[in-house]
Amino acid sequence: MAKSEHEPAVSAPRRLAADSLRVTVKGWWRKLALSIGIKPRARTLTVIGPPLLAHDARPTSQSMPSLEPNARLELGGLTLTTVGLLTVAFLVQILVLSPIFYVRQQQVMFDEFRYELANATAPVGQVDQNDLLIPAGQPVAVVKIAAINVDAVVVEGTSSGTLMSGIGHRRDTPLPGQYGVSVLYGRQFTFGGPFGRIGELKPGAQIHVTTGQGISTYSVYDIRWTSDPLPKSITSGGRLTLVSAAGIPFLPNTVVRVDAKLMSEPKTTPAQMFSIESLDEAEAPLAGDPRGWTQLALILIFTSALVIAMAYSLRLWGPRQTWVVASPLLLALGIAVGTQVSTLLPNLL
Repeated sequence: MAKSEHEPAVSAPRRLAADSLRVTVKGWWRKLALSIGIKPRARTLTVIGPPLLAHDARPTSQSMPSLEPNARLELGGLTLTTVGLLTVAFLVQILVLSPIFYVRQQQVMFDEFRYELANATAPVGQVDQNDLLIPAGQPVAVVKIAAINVDAVVVEGTSSGTLMSGIGHRRDTPLPGQYGVSVLYGRQFTFGGPFGRIGELKPGAQIHVTTGQGISTYSVYDIRWTSDPLPKSITSGGRLTLVSAAGIPFLPNTVVRVDAKLMSEPKTTPAQMFSIESLDEAEAPLAGDPRGWTQLALILIFTSALVIAMAYSLRLWGPRQTWVVASPLLLALGIAVGTQVSTLLPNLL
């Protein structure tokens, strides 16, 4: 309340004297109370702040902090939701995006190989013009099989990652059109599944292959399965063997091989610089590429960090804002996981 204009002001010396007198009276009263046996009542101080922690006599393993039941349910639900989104993204990658990726890679490699053919720089052996091994994934041929609507670029190498882009040429065999046995691998279902129907080929079906040496024509004469006997060794001319998985997609029960005889004149065959002993295990039929584990581990670590960040964000920011931001990231991570898992899976799937 404001003081009245007519109220006399109290001077500082007079105020100090009043305070001193008050303290002196309180001291006398305390001494008097103690002399007659009366204990003055102690004032209770209110402490503002966190309560003191009581000592826990239980073992450390039992006294560690634990999540409340609601918090455990919330974290479990978040984990299951994340796993569900990753699974959906993986299926989208395998069933929808992998064929799109295959078509795009085929277009890019076809333009590259056509340019090399026009400039006479397309590979004709296991090494390039600088005597270096042809790198895995480089286009080396184009194969056409009208009976099953195949018109695809052939790349060097047969690992799982390489066969995502097209049909693969086994590196320890000569290029199609040359002397000897040339071997091509192709996927059955995923990433375009270019060899998904080679088991339907009939004897006499024509296969045309274009390389840096020109066009060669083959004629199918035999279809073999895993338990069938091996064909006879050839002493002249050339043979082309197409290899893929057979059976239920993703659950193949055998490997199908189609043998075709070279009908045109064999092309000059350069000296072989790469033997079967040098072939990596990841390039064998139905083999995965273990090099994909490193990238998969990094992606899963980043996914775990994202889940932890989401757990904090749900409390501090809110569920709607958190899922709007996190869902695209989880889908992208799921697609990346799907790509790496495809690398680890058998190369002929």
